[in-house]
Amino acid sequence: MSIETSQSPDARRLDEGRRRFCQAAIGGMAVVATGAVAYPVVSFLRLPKSQRQQEAMEIALSDLPDGSALWGDHMGRQIVVINVDGNIRAFDGSCPHLGCIVQWEVASRSFLCPCHGAIFNDQGQPTGGPVNAPLRPVEFVVTDGVLRIA
Repeated sequence: MSIETSQSPDARRLDEGRRRFCQAAIGGMAVVATGAVAYPVVSFLRLPKSQRQQEAMEIALSDLPDGSALWGDHMGRQIVVINVDGNIRAFDGSCPHLGCIVQWEVASRSFLCPCHGAIFNDQGQPTGGPVNAPLRPVEFVVTDGVLRIA
């Protein structure tokens, strides 16, 4: 008993077309899977922003009226710059207790931590709440009406 496996030329071309389609689909899935694994690995191995070329944060003093505050990102840190009666001060915007970003209250001229209720005066010193460390000051330079944190 023998089974004949001869196919017509049209059937063979159809089988070859299906085979090529399956090979292309499997190859495409392999490329997508490789990219899905490689992208996070390459992203992880890149240098973080804080170790790349350091960029200065610049704020025009005209953008900082009396009693106001401006936040900015500098090398991965939140920086807050305040103007109180013409005295410019810059602090790390993270509360030293839990690391939450403090908020500036214009009326009381103080910083409030939204996470646990710590209060800091305009000098960055704690005046209430569970924290006993001040806000970390940030060095800056003012030249030609522009505050620069390098």
